[in-house]
Amino acid sequence: MGRVRQKLQVLNLDEQKGNSFVLQDGEVKEGKRKRVEKEHEEGLEFFSFMEKILVLKETYIIVGAQRLMQMLNRLLVLQEESWKKS
Repeated sequence: MGRVRQKLQVLNLDEQKGNSFVLQDGEVKEGKRKRVEKEHEEGLEFFSFMEKILVLKETYIIVGAQRLMQMLNRLLVLQEESWKKS
């Protein structure tokens, strides 16, 4: 799984133009430097949080699939035992 965080580029504040700041991906943000930096950090935190949710989701899917396989294997064993008795 690709890391979601990599999609949000780091601010390049060297290219300041008045109240505009250019992100490395070319997006222009308007506003004061502190607000632009804060929004960028909040964006990183959000993508990091979403990445954790995706990892948890994948983990639950894997664990659920493993439990399902265990249940199916147990049912097969019970079915074989039932056939042997009859």
